Amino acid sequence: MEDHKLAQSDLPEIGSQGVVSEILAGKRDLNVRQISQLAERFGVSPAVFMPASTKTHKPLPTKTRKMHRR
Repeated sequence: MEDHKLAQSDLPEIGSQGVVSEILAGKRDLNVRQISQLAERFGVSPAVFMPASTKTHKPLPTKTRKMHRR
């Protein structure tokens, strides 16, 4: 937002200023519609707006479950 000199009111595709405020404060996540519209507006991949936990590969657990025999 700083790079583009935008205020909360400049992002109607996200929702009201209250919704934008909650997203910026980390109280609410962007939904699929909001991510899609922001990606289109800024000409970037939707992945840019995805939470970090969905973009990173989680390591496999060190312990594996025993396979059940039939």
